[in-house]
Amino acid sequence: MYLIAINVLGLVAMSLLGCSSTSSKDAYIDKADAICIESTEKQMDLLKEPESAEPDEEFETEDLQRLIDLEVKDLRALKRPGEDRTTLDQVLKLKDETAKLSGKILEAGDTEAGLQLSRKGVNIAEKMDKAAKKYGFEFCGRILEQS
Repeated sequence: MYLIAINVLGLVAMSLLGCSSTSSKDAYIDKADAICIESTEKQMDLLKEPESAEPDEEFETEDLQRLIDLEVKDLRALKRPGEDRTTLDQVLKLKDETAKLSGKILEAGDTEAGLQLSRKGVNIAEKMDKAAKKYGFEFCGRILEQS
């Protein structure tokens, strides 16, 4: 009788742990997506047409890079669940790469070097989209269609 009770308790504990880890991944995805959405909204606000005829482009560039860097820092600060850690690490690594590359693209501007860096950025973004989709992100790391 005790053996059956121990087995039943073991199964209950395992199922609870299974539910817990699934919901920790879901909670992580929700928090990460919220960080990415908030950051993207701030970036889009920054990139809207300025009211003045001559915007301070250098100031705007620094602010944009600061927002991108802060997004990556906030994502790295989240406690990561153990499930599918390899895919999540890949998404975060690609996020780091895009953050570093975005600064170089912003510095290069509309030059040939800027265009080459942008092409590299597209390749990284496509890899990141695939990994983010595999992990389960709805927004973060994803390439979203413009409406």
